[in-house]
Amino acid sequence: RSQPAAAAAAASPPPPACGAERRPYHVLLTAASGTYQEWQTRIAYHYYRQLKAAQPCSDLGGVARPRGFTRLLSTPDGRPDGLMGEIPTVLTKQLGAGRCDECSHGFVVMNRPWSLRQYFASKEAASLAEDYLFVIETDHLLLRPPRNRATEASPVAFGFYYMTYKYDARKLGPVIRRWHDPDDVDPVGPSPLIVHKAQLRGLIEPWWRRAVAERLCLELKRDREADQALGWVLEMWAYTLAAARTGVRHQAHLDFPRP
Repeated sequence: RSQPAAAAAAASPPPPACGAERRPYHVLLTAASGTYQEWQTRIAYHYYRQLKAAQPCSDLGGVARPRGFTRLLSTPDGRPDGLMGEIPTVLTKQLGAGRCDECSHGFVVMNRPWSLRQYFASKEAASLAEDYLFVIETDHLLLRPPRNRATEASPVAFGFYYMTYKYDARKLGPVIRRWHDPDDVDPVGPSPLIVHKAQLRGLIEPWWRRAVAERLCLELKRDREADQALGWVLEMWAYTLAAARTGVRHQAHLDFPRP
């Protein structure tokens, strides 16, 4: 259920011939409903279009114009909003209220893996021309187009100083150690992230669910010690722990465009 910006598509000139060294990625912006995120999204998309127009042969923005950017919108019951005709959008249903297996547990950020799970089951994901995805959030402004340094086996992500147990070893170390060797967990989150689409697709279930009965995001949220220790970055820890436990190691760069 996607409604691309038809007017922008009609107004876009054909792309120039770019070199074979170009490694394009598709920008995937995860978003929720509400005026605050709508304005952030409009600004983020404006900066994307400016960069795409100024540097059409950069890795930014995929193969086709203006597609190459998708807003992955999570709303109650997958209801559309007022930006559907302005920004290319894929709608997903957000988690329900409460503490069930398909509920948010009062932690709205859990909608990110939940919406990505729905995205990879969509026809839009199945028909995606680009091999790589650049996952960003609504408050990420692109001032320069990142070079695609990811490989099929190794994603590129921003290295967060607080996404290591060493940030507070006494509090975080015992918690992280229960799920994985903390020294083998990359100091990253699920955005900003450049990743091969097949690799991210393979990480969704371990991120949201582990095996049949274990759900890592839910498991961390339901664990009082983990919930208190990890706080607002719990969903980020769920991602990087899922990656570590499936053998995925990231290229963590401090010079990666800051969120």
